[in-house]
Amino acid sequence: MHKDMVIMYKKLCLVAAAILGFLAAASAQDDYAVYIQESGGLSLLYRGRQAFMYDIVFNGTYWWSTPEFRPGAVQYNGKSYRNVPLNIDAVRQELVIQAPAGVNGKVLDISYVDSCRIGSEKYINLQALLGPDAPGGYWQVLYDGQAKFLKQVTKKLESDLDGSRRALTGTDFSEYKDKVSTVFIYKAAYACLTEDGRFVPVRRKQQIANLYKSRKREGRHYMNRLQANGTFNLETYGKELLKYLETK
Repeated sequence: MHKDMVIMYKKLCLVAAAILGFLAAASAQDDYAVYIQESGGLSLLYRGRQAFMYDIVFNGTYWWSTPEFRPGAVQYNGKSYRNVPLNIDAVRQELVIQAPAGVNGKVLDISYVDSCRIGSEKYINLQALLGPDAPGGYWQVLYDGQAKFLKQVTKKLESDLDGSRRALTGTDFSEYKDKVSTVFIYKAAYACLTEDGRFVPVRRKQQIANLYKSRKREGRHYMNRLQANGTFNLETYGKELLKYLETK
């Protein structure tokens, strides 16, 4: 009798294990169904690898401007997706989509990204536009006309033992944490994409005017009048000069 009870007990355990396995599989399917439902049919965007996590204490931010994900749009693998939460990791030059609750952010493979918009800001992938010899990463379009004025933000993690580098974060350093010895340093690069498709790095204001040789003197006179009460930085100068030259 005792032997029969042992056999019966083993059979019940096998049945219970089978039931639990079935329930677990059903639960996983339900979770995936919820994931698909919550992603709003955007599951293709969430198939990339998990976004890199900076598991250290630091000042500044590794994001392009702010850690906040903003509603955006992306042209991905030939298809347009709208109203998706996006941000750019400026250290790794990766476009990240904020996944549904409980799922970490995912990286959108840049080789499939033509352009994207985050809030009101437009970004382009120059290699998708010009080919593999073009500079990599993402470039923000500051002026979008016959020519484009571009900006790329990069970040680099560096040491800051005495807190003297807080002004180099490119963020509101009023929240700078004392006794934190690592900081993400902000750097901006500028360029023009000419009407005929040439990529021209810009480090000085004069370089922008030189792209319009027949009108560069006129452009300089206009900018001198426009900034009579101060001096524009390179970013503002480039936007205003191109706007004038292309609309007059």
